[in-house]
Amino acid sequence: MSDTTHATERTPLVSSPDAEPRGQDEQIPTDPPHEVELQEQGEEELKSRRNVQYTLPVLSLGIFLAFLDQSVVAAINGHIVSVAFLVRLPQRKSDISWREQLKRIDFLGAVLLILSIFALLFGLDRGTNVSWHSPTTLVSLCLTLPLTIAFLLVETKFALAPFTPGHVIFDRALLACYAQNFFGYAGFTALIFYLPLFFQVVLMMTPVQAGAGLIPAAISAVVGTFVGGLILKRIGRYYWLGFISASVAVLASIPIAIAPSVHSGSLIIICVASVASFVPQGIVVTASLIAILVSNVTAADQAVATASSFLFRSLGAAIGVSLVGLVIDQVLGSKLRAALDPQDADQILGKIKTSLDFIKLLRPELQITVRECYNAGIQSGFVMCSALLVMSAFCVIFWRAKKMS
Repeated sequence: MSDTTHATERTPLVSSPDAEPRGQDEQIPTDPPHEVELQEQGEEELKSRRNVQYTLPVLSLGIFLAFLDQSVVAAINGHIVSVAFLVRLPQRKSDISWREQLKRIDFLGAVLLILSIFALLFGLDRGTNVSWHSPTTLVSLCLTLPLTIAFLLVETKFALAPFTPGHVIFDRALLACYAQNFFGYAGFTALIFYLPLFFQVVLMMTPVQAGAGLIPAAISAVVGTFVGGLILKRIGRYYWLGFISASVAVLASIPIAIAPSVHSGSLIIICVASVASFVPQGIVVTASLIAILVSNVTAADQAVATASSFLFRSLGAAIGVSLVGLVIDQVLGSKLRAALDPQDADQILGKIKTSLDFIKLLRPELQITVRECYNAGIQSGFVMCSALLVMSAFCVIFWRAKKMS
């Protein structure tokens, strides 16, 4: 074939001004659909990277404010303000007006939930510190039940978009998971909260030493959640893993409850037992989340089920600390009134609640009496923590066993 033939077959790089225009029916070639999807994915990935870049100043500002004010509230406020001004979220278009969207927010349910929890915690705290026969205490505790019933009615009957829908909360298998989260976090958080008091009052450790004594327990809980994920990935079953781990956590909490009775070596017993208890407790946390998300809810309800799980965890942590504190205060008060003059016992009890350093100002023989009474009270609190963990393990029995796909 000659060179002239090749020359005539080549497509010109630049269109000639004399070339005929395209017809109206002739379509201009566009990018293939998969290339458009890749381009959209690239834009979303770019937005995500930008959000991460904007999140770094958020974290830095929050930590800076936390150190500046030495307050958790400052850290939270710093994060909220920084998120509002720095993080750029993709805009979503909706055909529903903002007024209609505002009506769907479950304000009434949130207010009733807050009021019911506040009434319960306020009544327990006032009954312990003031009097169980006080009208304020009785009214607060009596309001807890009707407020809770009103909250459940709003969530199941009236709310347009409840944050705790009835079919998610009252499902048997899901309710067992939520109950396990409630009791597990109640016992777990109460142990974390009151172990430093035992270290400071009974073992006479400094606040720094008492905080260092919690490091093994804190690390163990994190390691437990990680190990639980690895085990679930390998075996693909969560029911027996959750039940065995919850049972081990209960058995390991028994030495913690016995440790205050051991005059020598109680610190070692508590450190070893806390590690042995918190690792399986972390595994149960992971297993319960898998039981909720993977096996018992549809994809549309996964976000609501997860939020409900954290709701029950938060409730369990708050109520568990309050209940165990109630047990400790009752036993401590009764022991002090039996060992000392009731008026002196009430005065010492009030000073101790204000500051633990008041114990050091007492006479040596009186210090021994107060520390022994405090030891008995904390041991009763640890027994209560073990009972809460027993309830947590009992709830695992009612999980719905399914194999993970």
